[in-house]
Amino acid sequence: MRIVCRPLTNWPGQLREPGQRRRAPFSAGWTATQELLGREARMIGGRDLVFQLALDDTQLRIDGWPRAKAQTDHPGVTVVVPDTDHGRLSWSTDRYTRWQDNVRAIGLSMEALRAADRHGVMAGRQYAGFRELGSGESDEPRFATVEMAARWLASASGWSGSDLPDSLVTSPGVRENAWREAAKRLHPDAGGNPEAFRRLEEAKRMLDLHGGGA
Repeated sequence: MRIVCRPLTNWPGQLREPGQRRRAPFSAGWTATQELLGREARMIGGRDLVFQLALDDTQLRIDGWPRAKAQTDHPGVTVVVPDTDHGRLSWSTDRYTRWQDNVRAIGLSMEALRAADRHGVMAGRQYAGFRELGSGESDEPRFATVEMAARWLASASGWSGSDLPDSLVTSPGVRENAWREAAKRLHPDAGGNPEAFRRLEEAKRMLDLHGGGA
């Protein structure tokens, strides 16, 4: 089961006002929440799970997880399981004051939905309200700007220099060399993280399409 984090691009409906949110009654830690999500996604045939937070790519690590000091704009969370026995499913909530608690609330809701069909009466109909139809879009959005792609590639390459991101945008040669260095570290055949390598390719593609240089 692959679980990754992505920036939240759209919120379904209207966000709660801060005063309308409450502290969660949960005591379980983040590791237990990940285990809950993975188990529930697997039980409905899912292989991947994406949780979306109100932050941008600069607050994510190379492997796609939030940085330790990442700050979200609000605690709302969307969880997407792209490929299940019931189609592409998503859940969203901002009921609690911490995003970690909202992720757990969604995991518990997934568990409750599955339990509703333990006697075979629902036949999967309990998932109808959480199904995304005809979106045709990836659950993993591209970098929002070339600057964000450049900052990510700079970090992945391991190179330093305050002007490096600008050079990655304007110079195809610098861009290619940085990509090669990052690819040595991240390629799955060399023991790298497949998700990080996919994001490396995405960053390079965006810079090639929209960056400068001939």
